[in-house]
Amino acid sequence: MHIHLHLVSDSSGNTVKELGRAVITQFSDLKVDEYLWSFVRSVEKASDMLNTIDHSYENIVIYTIADDEVKRYLTDALKKKNIYSFSPIEEPSLKIQSIINKPARKNFGKSLLEEKHYDVAESVRFAIEHDDGTKIDDVENADIVLLGVSRSSKTPISFYLACKGYKVANIPIVLEYRDYIMNELRRIKYSTFIVGIDLDAQTIYQKRKHRFLMENTVQTTVKTLAYGNYTDISIINTEVKSARDIFRELDIDVINATYRGIEEISAEIISMFTYYANSTNFTKSSFITK
Repeated sequence: MHIHLHLVSDSSGNTVKELGRAVITQFSDLKVDEYLWSFVRSVEKASDMLNTIDHSYENIVIYTIADDEVKRYLTDALKKKNIYSFSPIEEPSLKIQSIINKPARKNFGKSLLEEKHYDVAESVRFAIEHDDGTKIDDVENADIVLLGVSRSSKTPISFYLACKGYKVANIPIVLEYRDYIMNELRRIKYSTFIVGIDLDAQTIYQKRKHRFLMENTVQTTVKTLAYGNYTDISIINTEVKSARDIFRELDIDVINATYRGIEEISAEIISMFTYYANSTNFTKSSFITK
């Protein structure tokens, strides 16, 4: 049998994706086309999703949506179309509520992250102003701080996350400024989410070599010297080791970005940030309303 599985979330979609896949894998000989709909927070977005459904296939919709209006619109429309849908969070919560005789939260699954409007333009502006260590003394205003050596994909990850509405600063680990960087990060460690981006030395070498050759088609003596320092594998190994030492010293989460795409890395960072932003020990984020 061939079905279309629509996974609908008002956040990044990681939760509904994992739950949906866990359910589907219980059935063998089933061909599934999976469609992930993230950040469905309005009736308009829900309508866009509904308009894409191909009725020549069997469709199933699994959703995690907190907003009552959007959820009601979606479920009513699906009923009219005779499409089966369910919430893997809401329905068990209601069952548990009846067993323990204690009400669940009014908006199932609604995290603190989802209570503030996402201003993408502001987030992109913030990412530009805080790219590559710029305005490091202002990073406490970031939602997420990325830390890693040069060419560890910090900038593209920053802008991808910014387009999702997150304020991101990225800081390169430069050995000459290690103490200054550490002091700034210790200052914000308990109020801002910091994540280390780790790559193996060989991957960084290839990235730096490619960048240098793209930017310097005609090499002067100065450029050649710079090229030697920038792509010296022994220096890169030292930088990578120092970065990992810093990650351990700060006791922060680390993502290995080797052989992984920007979207995959960003999704994992969003998942981590969601956990920390809802943690009782994590007290500050521009996404959290006081």
